[in-house]
Amino acid sequence: MLKKIFVLILVWCCVACVSVNEDYISLKGYNWKTPKEIKLPEILKEISGICFDPNNEKELLAIQDEDGILFKINTETEQIQQSSFEMPGDYEDISVLDSLVLVLRSDGLILAFDKDSIGKTGVIPVKFSFEKVLPKAEYEGFYVDAGSQYIYALPKEDKHEKKSGIKNIYVLKLTDGSLQLIDTKSLSIDDIAGKLGKKNLGFKPSAITKNIKNTNWYILSSVNNCLVEYSNEWQLLNVYKLAKKQLLQPEGMVFDSGGNLYISSEGDALKSGYILRFDYLED
Repeated sequence: MLKKIFVLILVWCCVACVSVNEDYISLKGYNWKTPKEIKLPEILKEISGICFDPNNEKELLAIQDEDGILFKINTETEQIQQSSFEMPGDYEDISVLDSLVLVLRSDGLILAFDKDSIGKTGVIPVKFSFEKVLPKAEYEGFYVDAGSQYIYALPKEDKHEKKSGIKNIYVLKLTDGSLQLIDTKSLSIDDIAGKLGKKNLGFKPSAITKNIKNTNWYILSSVNNCLVEYSNEWQLLNVYKLAKKQLLQPEGMVFDSGGNLYISSEGDALKSGYILRFDYLED
């Protein structure tokens, strides 16, 4: 029995190694084979969204998708601070807008917290909450564009897209404490499938972000393990396959100001959650 367990662990270690030997085509300017791993504690086994505070890129902000806890993760020391907001639920992504941290729940509810309160008190109060602003769907992706201050919400799935073949991204604006839906970006799922050489694609995105180095948009999908790249004008550029053994279940994604890419992944029975950093290699 012990021998079987040892063999199982050995096999898992080979499969779960963060290096990639297969010939996966890397995003231009990056190397999928040479990431740096940020190890996370057991409480972040089900890490979902991540983001940076634009004023402090030594610390990642993260959300755990079940217990309603916000985390600060020091990317250099891997030290972690956490604060609860005592509202258990399916929380999927996180972003920063000025002095606020915004958290997206899977049903489209958006919660806002004072950024400075994270890690300083055991329980942080909700400053604003917004519901029924977004169309009914299951949401996972969420991003604030610091330049325009527009908020982008991306459904994992909604009931209309199977017939339409369209994935909608909803654009919001927060003004004087009021959140309004101001625009919709529509993406063709068939075009993404075509880039992967497939006729049909169950495209269920888990994260959306922008790289200020090239102003391109990126959408991450844990289903099909792929990264989709769009221009700033939402023209489809490419689709990159991600190795399952490297990213078990990629859920969050963010670029820092230097163009370095961070992707968070949930763990499994033998591995806690983790974050991989892919350094930007060319100017």
